[in-house]
Amino acid sequence: MSTEKKTQRQNFFLLLDINPNEEWDPDKFVKVLKAKQVEWSRQKSLSVGQKASQAQRNLELIPQIRKVMEDDTLRAQERDEALKELASQQAARVEVFEKRLEFFNAKESASQTEIDKFIKEFQDLYPEQEIRNRITVTIRAEQQVTRQALEPSRAKAIAGKLNDLNMSSLYELLGCPETTSTRILQQKAEQLYRDVSKIATKTQEVTLKSDLAGSAKDIFSSEDKRKQYDESLRQLKFASLFKVLEEQINQSVEKEITYNQTELFLNEAQQAGWDRQEALFQLKEQAKAHKWLVHVRPAEEKSQKVRCGGCHTLNEADQKFCTQCRQPLFIQCPECNETIRPEANACGHCGFPVGNRYLVEIHLQELQDLFKKRDTQKAQQLLDEMKTLWQPKKADRYSQEIKRFQSELQRLHAELRKVEAHVQQLLNQKKYITAKQYLEGPAAAILPNRAQKLNEIQGELSKVRSLFQRATVATLPNNEKIALCRQALALCPDYQEARDLLRTIPPMAPTNLQAKTRGGIVSLSWQPSSTEGVMYVIVRKSLTQPHSSRDGTVLDTVPGLHYEDSRPETGVPLYYAIFAECEGVPSANGALLEQPLLLLQDVTQAFAEVGNQQVKLSWVPPKNVASVLLVRKQNVPPTSASDGEVIGECVPAQTSFIDRDVQNNQTYYYALYARFKDQHGRLATAPGVRVKAIPEPPPAPIHSLEMHMRPGSTSAEREVELRWTPPAKGKAIILKSTHTLQHYEKKVIAESTLYTLGQLLEDQPDSVVDPKVAPGVTYYLPVVLFHKMAYIGTEHRLATVDDVQNVRWQNMNTALRLQWKWPANCQEVIVSSHQLRWPELDDEYSSHTKVSRSEYDRLGYFELRCDKDTDYYLRITALVTQGTEEIPAQGVRLHVHPTDLLTLTYEIKRPTLWRRTPHLHIAADRAGTLPTLRLIGTRDRLPVHKTDGTMICRIEPTSINGRGLTFPLPIKEVAPGTYCKLFLEDDALYQEIDICHPHEDKLRIN
Repeated sequence: MSTEKKTQRQNFFLLLDINPNEEWDPDKFVKVLKAKQVEWSRQKSLSVGQKASQAQRNLELIPQIRKVMEDDTLRAQERDEALKELASQQAARVEVFEKRLEFFNAKESASQTEIDKFIKEFQDLYPEQEIRNRITVTIRAEQQVTRQALEPSRAKAIAGKLNDLNMSSLYELLGCPETTSTRILQQKAEQLYRDVSKIATKTQEVTLKSDLAGSAKDIFSSEDKRKQYDESLRQLKFASLFKVLEEQINQSVEKEITYNQTELFLNEAQQAGWDRQEALFQLKEQAKAHKWLVHVRPAEEKSQKVRCGGCHTLNEADQKFCTQCRQPLFIQCPECNETIRPEANACGHCGFPVGNRYLVEIHLQELQDLFKKRDTQKAQQLLDEMKTLWQPKKADRYSQEIKRFQSELQRLHAELRKVEAHVQQLLNQKKYITAKQYLEGPAAAILPNRAQKLNEIQGELSKVRSLFQRATVATLPNNEKIALCRQALALCPDYQEARDLLRTIPPMAPTNLQAKTRGGIVSLSWQPSSTEGVMYVIVRKSLTQPHSSRDGTVLDTVPGLHYEDSRPETGVPLYYAIFAECEGVPSANGALLEQPLLLLQDVTQAFAEVGNQQVKLSWVPPKNVASVLLVRKQNVPPTSASDGEVIGECVPAQTSFIDRDVQNNQTYYYALYARFKDQHGRLATAPGVRVKAIPEPPPAPIHSLEMHMRPGSTSAEREVELRWTPPAKGKAIILKSTHTLQHYEKKVIAESTLYTLGQLLEDQPDSVVDPKVAPGVTYYLPVVLFHKMAYIGTEHRLATVDDVQNVRWQNMNTALRLQWKWPANCQEVIVSSHQLRWPELDDEYSSHTKVSRSEYDRLGYFELRCDKDTDYYLRITALVTQGTEEIPAQGVRLHVHPTDLLTLTYEIKRPTLWRRTPHLHIAADRAGTLPTLRLIGTRDRLPVHKTDGTMICRIEPTSINGRGLTFPLPIKEVAPGTYCKLFLEDDALYQEIDICHPHEDKLRIN
């Protein structure tokens, strides 16, 4: 084939669209040629002109095509030519792509549609992503998103009313940033509407605010309506900006917008809430309509400043804080930690109203001012609003600030309540001077009604001052001056000027003081003062007369003419005086007693303890006694200090006396006389106390007790039988106590004292039964009663502590797991162990471990480390604490011999292609014998114990080796979702076998 012929026709591979790189297929060639022949024939008959001519030429080439393509040599030459031609075409196309790409990237910007079209055009050369990576032109918005705005007439009406109020938006009307959540804006609008509706005088401003509040209620009732208002507001701001620019361009010769003008316009548009690229697009559209030229710096196509959502200042994109208000531009959402842009109303990830933070910031500043003014009422309202504005689930800076202010407000509320209570107390007491001084001080600045209180006080004080001015008239009689001052003080007790005036006019003293004594009580009476309306101050003093109302002990201040002193001091001369008092001003003199009173008192707790030819007298002397005179007389009591034999006179410190000058079985009477000194130093004798005594040998105390314990009426109680040898004289009883009375052993006390020491038990002469002995320690003290005296024997101690019960043990291979039931009132036990013999608590060669009940309850058991194949002798001893004493029980003994455990593992094998039913596979850590096992199943959960569910299968005792055993399971009888667990049938075998349970995924049977 010549070169000339080759240039006159297209390569047959390319003409037939056959890939020269593919392996030659004759059958495919025949099909392709036939299809092309049909296509060319159609084009020849249906087309005209060049296309029809080309189809005719192609049909004429069919014989030559067959010749070349069916010949291997010619076809090979044709393939080589096709490959060369394709390579040439590829190189030319690559050159075209590079030139086109260079021009495409040189554009200022391109739309996404243009970029996609360019990529599609050259997608046969390179992959889509590779072409996209080489495109560097800025992508611009193809068309603006159409946003729905308010109906123009409504938007214009709202803007007009706002303009009349010198406001720019409904946000400014409600006092909220534009990022505030719609719910809060709705609440603000409703509150404003309620507030202006309450104003009676409907001025133009009130009417405008009412109309706008109604519009705000409707606009902020839904997110869609708010978006419409925001779009109207945005368009209005853009139109206002463009109007200023239009006026400037119309005045210029060149109808073009300069670089600086473009940048200034875009900055102001972004501050007004426009996206910078969107504003640039709109500017270009408007300029196109006005046939203006817009100059845009290349960097401006890509630049995007960040608008602060609070003050609307534009900041560079890499700034973290606003240059104007210093607030952070980007924050983390407190709910989901997503980064939030400053102008966002809500988090796009979780919906949290992050836009409310700017209103929260405003309120935080307002709170600072309110706290400085101590305006708690408005501060509380603001805090309540802030709690609805910002309610994150996790604490953040704003919630912590709100919490801090709330705590401070609570402190102020407490301070306010304290101040209010103090002021009210002063007002209730009519202390207007003190209340006025307090209200004018800094502490009362927190009171919201301080001015009102001060006005009320001034009104009361004006009345008081009027009365006092009348009392200062020099010619006025003293009685009238006193009356006026008292009226003034009745209205205001702390009006000091009236009180000072009264001090210059003291009241007249009362007269004729009389005193009578009866049963240790002193009754006083006197004649009144000639000054009307006075009170009487009763003063008592020992040894000397009172000279003023402050000289001595002030007993009381009374309005009447009688008084009873129920607690006068005994044994010393007492003087009484009565002074008149008018509004705190006492009389210069008082009514006095001419002679003092001396009240006498006998000794107390006097008793006689008889012995062999002796009597011991004991007593408690009264206060201020000078001496105690002891008088003895046989057979009859003494009638006076001189009636009988004086056997002694004791000093005040002496409280006992032993009379050894007596005979056994003779009756003696003793009189004990307390003696006191009067004002002249003479002795005065009290009436005296008498006791009877018959000396004889005392009974012998009981020192030995037999105690026998047996079960009581309840499981927690015991009863004890106490036995002793009856005394030769007197009556034997038992004194029972929960604390030791050892210091009373071998002493003699009054029988009446026993009742204060514990419980008295008495029954038979030689025995008594205590029916209720609680756990712990009980003390028994034998007592012999004789002539109203108690002869104490030797104390006996009985400890009753219950042992632990139901002791169980389990072999855990390396430890013994012990469990038991705790007795009542027991909080500790001691676990003792020894490998050769039973341990005792005081055995230093045994191991002792104290176990608290809280430690045991936390685990439900106690584990003791142990060795295998070793004997362990255990004692578990309960302890009961009584006071500072620990009382042990007898203890429970346990002998164990732990052996090496056989450890079993198992799982449920589910059905497979080769095994149609589930199987239970059991393996052991060594060869051994399996005991009887139960596989228990429950639906949707694991069984807890061997009776918790249905028995799936029962495995009889069998031998097991290292390969394990497999048992088929009856799947037809088992409900879907059944989980199984393996248990020993005999719980006692857990000491020898340990079953390791797998994860529940391996325990499901179907």
